[in-house]
Amino acid sequence: ISIPTLLVMFFVFTNGFAAYWTYPLPNGISLETGFVTPLSQGKPTIAFYALAILSGALFVYFLCDHRMYKQYGKHGLLESTFFVAFPAGIIGARIFYVIGEWQDFVHREWWSIFAIWEGGLTILGGAITGIVIGVLWFMWKNKGYSIWVAVDVIVPTILIAQAIGRW
Repeated sequence: ISIPTLLVMFFVFTNGFAAYWTYPLPNGISLETGFVTPLSQGKPTIAFYALAILSGALFVYFLCDHRMYKQYGKHGLLESTFFVAFPAGIIGARIFYVIGEWQDFVHREWWSIFAIWEGGLTILGGAITGIVIGVLWFMWKNKGYSIWVAVDVIVPTILIAQAIGRW
């Protein structure tokens, strides 16, 4: 009940500030000049979508760690899995995007395939790659623990991470 209420109150109260906001709204934070739009080319900039993706991943990691602690009484079982599956999910999201938009990449430089800062991540590609690599890593690294318990804990929460990351 509190989350929808907070969202409604946020939109009600921020509507009064609409006259003072300039559009387009900033989409990143430059380490040199503050809020920027569009993202600075060649200058150190942190994009807001990167912060959203990272915050979603960290929230889900701590949620899953807590649920694994309740199951096994030990923290940190998913730490190495997180450090492998999260980057694999980002790479997989980019690979799926490049495959799906291949006609756009044919006429560009070959290195633009790796230009993740220009946008282009696929939710489904990130989820599938992260899950597959994460499950394989967990099975290899944590042989004394049930993979089915880990899958039951992790996979449903990936939707939460995707929702926060796309916010």
